[in-house]
Amino acid sequence: QVHTKSDSHNESPSSCSCVLVMEGKELLGIFTERDIVRLTAKDVNLKHLKIAEVMIQPVITLDKSALNDIFAFLFLFRRYRIRHLPIIGDEGNIVGVASRESIRKVLRPDNFLKMRRVADVMRKDIISAPPFVSVLEIAQLMAKHQISCVVITEQDKNDRQSLKALPIGIITERDIVQFQALEINLSQTKAQEVMSSPLFLVSPEDSLLDAHKQMQRLHVR
Repeated sequence: QVHTKSDSHNESPSSCSCVLVMEGKELLGIFTERDIVRLTAKDVNLKHLKIAEVMIQPVITLDKSALNDIFAFLFLFRRYRIRHLPIIGDEGNIVGVASRESIRKVLRPDNFLKMRRVADVMRKDIISAPPFVSVLEIAQLMAKHQISCVVITEQDKNDRQSLKALPIGIITERDIVQFQALEINLSQTKAQEVMSSPLFLVSPEDSLLDAHKQMQRLHVR
């Protein structure tokens, strides 16, 4: 029995980022978007797999009594390199799932975000790929580098003498999940055919609050 769990109560089950595998009230395993990307990278046919074969087990959980200790969440996320943490109630039942995203929402005081710039927290080691590579290769990049998105770039047509690459699109973990659901042939599909484009951009000098509002407005992660 599979139960979907979204990152927040505002998300529909169709956009959830993990499923819990249950037998009665017993939690047997967990299966996430990143697991789908990992299997996609190996070119595995998901149709012929049972969830018991690919779910992650045992599942790292947190007792409901520790909900007030934010450091308990952060410690488990970091130690086990996980992004979803099922919460166990007093009777041993599942009462919810915490994610890195839900924790970030709790730790977002507006005054703090106003004082910090995008440049202070952005990652600079961006993994990118040209538009003509296959979506399967994109999934393999995600699995290899343990990242949740790949930026699609092309050479600056106005400056062919330089090696500058311009971002033209993006493919994310969630896109890979959707492509699998649509039974798209990922080895035959080029990144440029399915990438999200145009990109919504912010400046390194923008405040984190502005970036956060943009992400909420555009429903991007």
